[in-house]
Amino acid sequence: MIADNQAAGVEPAIWKVEGLETADAARAVVDQIRADGRDHVDAIVLGRDAPAARLNHWLAVAAPIDGFVGFAIGRSIWEEPIAGYHQGNADREQAVAQIAERYLGFARRYCAASGAVVAGEPGPRA
Repeated sequence: MIADNQAAGVEPAIWKVEGLETADAARAVVDQIRADGRDHVDAIVLGRDAPAARLNHWLAVAAPIDGFVGFAIGRSIWEEPIAGYHQGNADREQAVAQIAERYLGFARRYCAASGAVVAGEPGPRA
């Protein structure tokens, strides 16, 4: 699909890619998005409203692969806290705190898998 889009002139700087099950699959995606001199092109992991365990797996697969630079996770982060707020099960501060913690949890997992250091947290141990 990426090759077909590239052939049709679609040339994004960042491809949003559905979760991949293996590092080999992630490397194959990067090989395609960077084919024919597209060395500046990167990919991010798309969340697809998947459960946290599935997202954690996809992040662990993609994060260490050169060419993956982050994630686009939305509903899996905010859907339940917002629903809880609208149903009266949480106040605004609680919903905001839940959303922040969910986002930061995925960010920490991604950074840990990629070897990056999260600001304010200890770096990798030698």
